[in-house]
Amino acid sequence: MKKISVAISLSLFLVAARAQDFTVTVPSPPSSCYSSKDDYMKNLDAAREQVKAQTEQKENEMKAQAQAMTQDQKMKIAMQYQNMSPQDIVKMQQQQADMQKLMTEVGTKEADLTNKFNKLESAYDSTLKSKLSPITEQISKLPDGEGTPDWAIAKSKELTAQYNKEYEIVCMQYIVGPAAAFPKWLADYKTYLAQTKIPYLKQAMQAQMAQMGLKPDESIYALNVEKDYLDYCRTVYGKRHQNPLGE
Repeated sequence: MKKISVAISLSLFLVAARAQDFTVTVPSPPSSCYSSKDDYMKNLDAAREQVKAQTEQKENEMKAQAQAMTQDQKMKIAMQYQNMSPQDIVKMQQQQADMQKLMTEVGTKEADLTNKFNKLESAYDSTLKSKLSPITEQISKLPDGEGTPDWAIAKSKELTAQYNKEYEIVCMQYIVGPAAAFPKWLADYKTYLAQTKIPYLKQAMQAQMAQMGLKPDESIYALNVEKDYLDYCRTVYGKRHQNPLGE
């Protein structure tokens, strides 16, 4: 019979977050197309630091729990597996197969969402470039500096206003509008995390720790999942321009 290792796999249970309110630290989405007009990014970064600190605390607690096990406890657990009946072995193997299947399903769903985000990002970048590049090209050809003629100053103001207007249209379409594409994706991602990934991580963590005779902290399941969500929020709302052109 293959010897079963009793070494703890930190990759499963060093993941922690509240399953029901995992976005509790996320500030309300901004409504402005310009980041200088609100404190969203500042508040978001504070939330990310909070999650990071909580994650480190939980990791240290779990490491301490594992390291506190005596050699006798480890041997007792090892003997439990070595003395398993054929029926129990079959049951355990089936549970492992079910977990592997679930892991594949979770991975497939996450890959699909990631692909959708990447396509959305490409569409946003392409749209923004097609709208703004012709305007910036015209601005770059205008006379500038000391002695600039009045017509060039007037034209520059006109093009600057046009630039800001076109940017705001794209921004509303993708980032902050009532039907913006990125927030819709974030909502789908949040649903996936709450309904699929966190329950999977909870199940995986409980199974992994049970092999060691340990119980996970039931108040936490996937702080790294919350970190992922916050990181995506930063990517999305970090696309906003800091200020209108010309200010």
